[in-house]
Amino acid sequence: MSGAVKAIVGAGLLVVGVFLAGSGLLVRSILPEYFQATAKVSADTFQGQGGVKPETSQAEIERLRSDELLCRVITNLHLQRRWAARFKEEAPLPVDVTCAMVRSQVQVRKDHESAVLEISVVSEDRREAADIANEIARMYQVTASRGNRTVRLVAKAEPPVRPMQLFPWPCLVAVSLGGLLFVGGLVLVLTVLLRASRPRPVASD
Repeated sequence: MSGAVKAIVGAGLLVVGVFLAGSGLLVRSILPEYFQATAKVSADTFQGQGGVKPETSQAEIERLRSDELLCRVITNLHLQRRWAARFKEEAPLPVDVTCAMVRSQVQVRKDHESAVLEISVVSEDRREAADIANEIARMYQVTASRGNRTVRLVAKAEPPVRPMQLFPWPCLVAVSLGGLLFVGGLVLVLTVLLRASRPRPVASD
């Protein structure tokens, strides 16, 4: 490959690399910010036939994400009307739609070393994320108190100060590929320039 061809290819790689990396960063910059708030509850014991037993099963996680509990949270926080206004809808959102939206924002994790359940909520509104997480925890305590189970609030969710560090994979791929192409193009261009700058041997008579 001649020096001129290498220079053209290198310049092309530089342009494409800058374009891809810049596009990835631009798309990431215009994406909305998301905040995650987490409330913690301890469902460590309940009174059963065998006495005090651990209660950290998958059933409890599903209970925290159940339609019954989430519908109460939706009603208490007036999410149907609040979200209808956000989406510029005149009528309140249907319950099933709102419930599905809330469930998609909620993640419940169990600490394997203890009986603490972490209720994490993701939202574009930092205060709303904390409100939903705390209300889920509160309603979980209310429903548990009606039976023979004991649930204790370990940590209240607070509005997060910083957004989540989200970098969608298409943006990550674009930035990474763009960086590789830029480096490859830069190497080719520098190689051509270094060879061109070398003094040519003078032919002796």
